Amino acid sequence: MLAAYLRREAAPSERIFTENQYAQLCTAFYVVGPLWLYQVMEKVGAPARDFPNLEGQIERLQWSWKPGTRAWLVLAGQPEAPALRQWAQTFPRIDFPKSEGAQLRLLDPALRERALGPR
Repeated sequence: MLAAYLRREAAPSERIFTENQYAQLCTAFYVVGPLWLYQVMEKVGAPARDFPNLEGQIERLQWSWKPGTRAWLVLAGQPEAPALRQWAQTFPRIDFPKSEGAQLRLLDPALRERALGPR
């Protein structure tokens, strides 16, 4: 359900950030398909979409989420990043309990400065 929602709602230009590698691999597989992993691992062609793994670090998001753009954050799997999850509470949440309790946060650019501070 989470992947179907992202395919429907996330524009191709919008980045989909993930909390950890587990969320990155699962989200990419179900949103794009198995070809994504092959392209990334073998560096064959350009992947259809970018799924940056934040490794639980808010700082990685701060530097890679461009001001004025909408993005998405998938919080799922292990290891959980408590600080990132706490920080993400600023943004609208959509729950996907059947997807191992995943949460999807809409990173609204109007809330960016309040959450990250000026850049």
